[in-house]
Amino acid sequence: MKPAMIHFGDGSDCGGTSMDSYEMRELAMFRKQMEEVEKLPLAERKENAMEWFNDLMNDQKLIAERVGWLLNGSYGKGSFDSACRVLASPRMNQVAWCAITIANLEWRCPAKMAIESWKKLPVETRYQVNEAIRREIADAKAEGYCGEIKKNGGKTYEYYINLDERGEFSADVRDPSGKTVVEFGEGIFEDGFMRNKNDISGLEDYLKSMKIIKSSDRLVKGN
Repeated sequence: MKPAMIHFGDGSDCGGTSMDSYEMRELAMFRKQMEEVEKLPLAERKENAMEWFNDLMNDQKLIAERVGWLLNGSYGKGSFDSACRVLASPRMNQVAWCAITIANLEWRCPAKMAIESWKKLPVETRYQVNEAIRREIADAKAEGYCGEIKKNGGKTYEYYINLDERGEFSADVRDPSGKTVVEFGEGIFEDGFMRNKNDISGLEDYLKSMKIIKSSDRLVKGN
């Protein structure tokens, strides 16, 4: 597994068009989050790397699920747009980039340590991890993530959790201008439209079925 580049300095998004200030801001936030992990105290970085290694060894299903979250926008627009760019580039090591990125976002494990952990895996386990990630990438491409949204002129909406404590839940969905288009509470779980608060795809399907957003639109996590 080779280190994956995460900085795109050519001023383009995954579709090759110029980014607006909103997209630039989201990408900057993603980069900052990645960089902050690299600056964590050494003891914390080592502990996080050990958790990452243990899950690589014992829970490939979890690894695949988190890659799926990355590729459906659950970690935010900045990481989603970056993932789009990677998936559109056949020269990129897409498996390595996805692995390193989720290691950072979910496990808070720096890139170098993430790679070192992967190298420690038995050969058969490396193969299993890589295949699990490849399947998620293939599914994302098959479902038209990234490219279809851009090509069809769809918009990107953001899902914000505003309250989640002591049994109370409230959230809203905002359009690209930041305007709230729908608000909801815990009833959305009781009605079965979302399995849990992280079920972005379930919420997106619900919004499309209710004609709140168009079929060509995309929903990503805002916070």
